[in-house]
Amino acid sequence: MQDCSTGQILFYSTNAGAVINHAIGNLTSGGTIFIKAGTYTFTTAPIIFGSQEAAIGSTSINNIELYGEGNATILSAGTNLNAGIIGVYGVKNWYIHDLQIDGNRANQNNKGNGNTPLVGIDIFFGSNNVIEHCFVHDDKTYGIQAWDTGSLKILNNWIINNNANGILTSGGSDILVQGNMVNGASDVGISMGGSKDQTAYSLTCEDNTVENVNLGISPFGTLTGVGIYIGDMGAVTQATVIGNVVFDISDEGIFTSATFYNQDLTIANNVIYDSVVGLSIGKGSDTTITGNVISNIYSATSGLAGVTISDTASTLTFSGNTIRDVTTPNGYGITDSSPNSVIEDNIIDGTQKFGITAYNANGITISGNRLTNPDEVGNYAGYGVDLHGSSSYCTVSNNVISLYDPSTDWAILVENTASYNQITDNTFVNTGRAVNINNGANNVANQITGNNILAKAGRNMIINNSTIAENNTGYNPIGNITNPVFAGGSGSGDGTWISPMGTSHTLAASTTYTDTIAPVTITIYTCGGATISINSGPAFTPTDGESLTLYPGDTINFGAFGSSTPTVQFVFQ
Repeated sequence: MQDCSTGQILFYSTNAGAVINHAIGNLTSGGTIFIKAGTYTFTTAPIIFGSQEAAIGSTSINNIELYGEGNATILSAGTNLNAGIIGVYGVKNWYIHDLQIDGNRANQNNKGNGNTPLVGIDIFFGSNNVIEHCFVHDDKTYGIQAWDTGSLKILNNWIINNNANGILTSGGSDILVQGNMVNGASDVGISMGGSKDQTAYSLTCEDNTVENVNLGISPFGTLTGVGIYIGDMGAVTQATVIGNVVFDISDEGIFTSATFYNQDLTIANNVIYDSVVGLSIGKGSDTTITGNVISNIYSATSGLAGVTISDTASTLTFSGNTIRDVTTPNGYGITDSSPNSVIEDNIIDGTQKFGITAYNANGITISGNRLTNPDEVGNYAGYGVDLHGSSSYCTVSNNVISLYDPSTDWAILVENTASYNQITDNTFVNTGRAVNINNGANNVANQITGNNILAKAGRNMIINNSTIAENNTGYNPIGNITNPVFAGGSGSGDGTWISPMGTSHTLAASTTYTDTIAPVTITIYTCGGATISINSGPAFTPTDGESLTLYPGDTINFGAFGSSTPTVQFVFQ
């Protein structure tokens, strides 16, 4: 150990750890420790705090700058050191920077899953500490770990191939993790949450790159496979996850805890791709998700989503995001079970089956989104918006929905017992099938009004079910469609369902059809001697090409057919 001012040799040992610790111990009022380029191998761990151990560090000295010559200064765990490299406990104002930390995981016989995790840099308690420009790699447990600290900054580090997490912060407040490269982990790239003792406050995870969270060698056997995890070990109040790039992840790109209650979260302007699920939101409230780009989402497990929102989330807004190419079988762009959430002004393009699904959720607003090409990447019937299960009192408005295959896909599906929903002022493009009320009398009081139908090849809006409840009503302007919507029968017995007319529709004998939508002109061709009656009036035989006008509530009944089946054309007024 040399005095940098005088050049005097103050302490000598063949044990690098002893020299560095002696230097720290002599800086009782703080100071600077510079470690020249070279490889320093540590074989003992004298720094003990709680159940943690480290080769060098302090449990009492504040105001220390510990640094080297970048990657050329290598602090390495010796064979079976089975401890951390740098460990500090309860200290303030440490600045650790420009060091390479090698955990030498291949030569440690401790699994790193017990009370002594094998960590590159380990900080417990304390405040105002900074870790910057370090290369931390090959640790058996975590690259950097911090517990219950205040005003901590982890900045611009390169954290590679650590068996559990790249970075873990648990508890504490005012923590900034910024500009780091995390490449290679099994459980989590960057984990920030509370601890068993306290909720964490004011956390920021910003401008980091996280990749290759798929090593599959977790010392805990969990193999979580998450890029960024908020609320991992405890609850969080006020966290911002912004500007990160997350890719090549074996499960969720960004995940918020399903166990602990997180409040006031902002997840903004992140890029997530090549993961199983892009974004998963768990328990909590007051969450804003905006400006994120999520793409190339795939899992062999059917029915996963680009974005999943839990039923334990509340007061959530999901706006201005882009989701593309969810190729999971039966995959979703967004599946939302959160009551009263707002999904607005997003772009969702190229999902395997569903664009946006409200799943047993009430009061969701789905507005101003552009949904294109559900079913583009699969052989499924695609749906732009799906009101699933008991989802009720939802508003689906001002969306633009363009289908991939108008012969099989639906713009909007209302199913199970979903009721009392408002479907209004949407635009349906390339739409062979616009709205499917799927479960008849169990879907009640859905209002379908003011939608603009821009169909392909003369196809029209369908509200499809032979037993549809009569109080599912609405009137929709048709844009450039001349043969839009008709309330008719199912082909056997009476009916009030709305079916595709195209330019004509072949009717069934002895069936009463009811106009429930708007005034309509009916022109009858190839009558073949069939008789009809209007509003149960006298039967008569129309001439070929004769036109009749029906108004909402009117009925038309075709009696037994003669030599041919009548064909009719419908034009709404």
